[in-house]
Amino acid sequence: MRIYDKWLCKQFITVSEAIEVIRNVFSIGQDADHHMVPKTYLDINKDGNLHGDFRAMPARMGNISGIKWVSVFPHNAKSNSHPTVMATILLSSSETGEPLAVLDAGYITNIRTAAAAAVASEKLSRKGSKVAAFIGCGGQTMLHVKAINSVIPTLDTFVFYDLDQRRAESMANRWHESTGHKSLVANCPELCVKDADILTTLTPSREPIVQGQWLKQGVHINAMGADAEGKREFDNESYNRVDLWAYDDIIQASHSGETQHVSSAKASEADYIGEIPRQHSSTQITLFDSTGIALQDIAVASWIYQKDLQQEDLYYTEGSQHGHV
Repeated sequence: MRIYDKWLCKQFITVSEAIEVIRNVFSIGQDADHHMVPKTYLDINKDGNLHGDFRAMPARMGNISGIKWVSVFPHNAKSNSHPTVMATILLSSSETGEPLAVLDAGYITNIRTAAAAAVASEKLSRKGSKVAAFIGCGGQTMLHVKAINSVIPTLDTFVFYDLDQRRAESMANRWHESTGHKSLVANCPELCVKDADILTTLTPSREPIVQGQWLKQGVHINAMGADAEGKREFDNESYNRVDLWAYDDIIQASHSGETQHVSSAKASEADYIGEIPRQHSSTQITLFDSTGIALQDIAVASWIYQKDLQQEDLYYTEGSQHGHV
C-alpha cells in the first residue's frame, strides 16, 4: 500500500490536470460504476455546543473506490495549533477490496474545489468576463484564483476581501507579483461584489455576507463556502435574483449548501452542473452551489495514484533498456 503526503500529492497533479479530472467527473455523472453516498456527519459537542465534526465521504470511480475522512474544527484557528480542516483518503480496489493507497487529502480537497469552480465559471460566466472577485482569503483561495484565471483568459482585474484585511492584502500582492494582473483589496463586501463578472465566496459563514442588491447583472457566482447545515453566504434577495441555479449534488446541496435556504420551487428548478450547456449570457445571473462531493476527491486521488504507477513503470522500463534493474 502506498502513502502520499501533501508534498507528494502536489507533485503528481497540476491545476490544469485537476480541472480536466473534474470536467470528466461532471460529464460522467453517476452510474453503476461511478457513484457515491452523500456526506455523513458525526458532530462533536462540547459543553452543549458544537465543537467540531467529522465527515465520511465514500465513492466509487470505476475500478477504484475510496473514502475521505474529514475533520472540521473551527476553534483550531484561535490556537493555531492545528489546521481547522484535516482529511485523509483511503483508496481500495473495486475488484478485490485490496487497500491501495492512503493520501493526505488537504491539498486534494483544495485543488478539486478550485477545479470545480473553474469548470463552473467556464460554463456559466459571461463572454469577455474581466473582473473576478473573491470573498474569503483563506487556504483555498489562491488555487481558486489560479484555476479560474486559467480557464477565463479575458480576466484582467482581481478583487479580494477578507475580514482580516491583511490576508486580503497579502493575497492581492502575491497575485500581482506573480502575474502582473491588477489586484485590488476591497474594504467591505459590497465593494468587492459590485463590479464582479465572476464572484467566488469561500467563507464558513452562517450569516449572509452578500446582498442581492449588490449583484451586477450577468454575474456568475461560485458559492463554495456553505458545506454544512446552517451555513450560508447569500441573502434571500440574492437567491431571488439568480436566473440559473446549478449544483454538484442535489442531496448534499439541499442539506448543506446554499440550496438548503431556498424555496422548494427554486430548488426544483436547479440543474446538475454536468448537464448544463455553456451559457455565456450577458444578462443572466448564474450560481453554482458547490458542496464538494466524494466523486471529485476519489477521482483526483485516483489520478495521483495511477500517475505514480505510470511513472514508476516508465522508470523501470527505461532503466532496463539502459542496463539498470
